[in-house]
Amino acid sequence: MEASKSLLKIKQLSLGFTTKKTSYTPILKNIDLEIGKNEILGLVGESGSGKSILSLCILQLLSKQAKIKKGSI
Repeated sequence: MEASKSLLKIKQLSLGFTTKKTSYTPILKNIDLEIGKNEILGLVGESGSGKSILSLCILQLLSKQAKIKKGSI
């Protein structure tokens, strides 16, 4: 898919959370995703698999404890 036709492109996204108890807990590892114009995506998975965290990351609504270790959106 051409970059100009992509509406959303995620490359090698790895994200986790830092807490008082742990320095870093990985949640998402190496996520690649590309959505083009006129495409529909359904995101499915087991409870706790990271669907909501990925959505919040895309919308930039994560808490301050969330840290993107690598990758881009």
